[in-house]
Amino acid sequence: MTRTSYAELAERVTPYSGSASMPWVSGAWNLEDVRGLETLSREMARQAAMIGYLDAFAFFIVTSLAVLPLVFLIRIKR
Repeated sequence: MTRTSYAELAERVTPYSGSASMPWVSGAWNLEDVRGLETLSREMARQAAMIGYLDAFAFFIVTSLAVLPLVFLIRIKR
């Protein structure tokens, strides 16, 4: 999920996007400098990892809720 999220974030970042030209949004991400691109890439990787963790957490919640009714079918022998 992290790789997928990174790919989705990367396709939206172009030098022609309107948000790249806004100084209060871009911050230290100078798209014309190698160091700025590296900083932007690290930030996108950090955000993609967070999206991946959230997606995995949601998957685990849904899976555990789907299996929970099976717990009531288990009989304990006495």
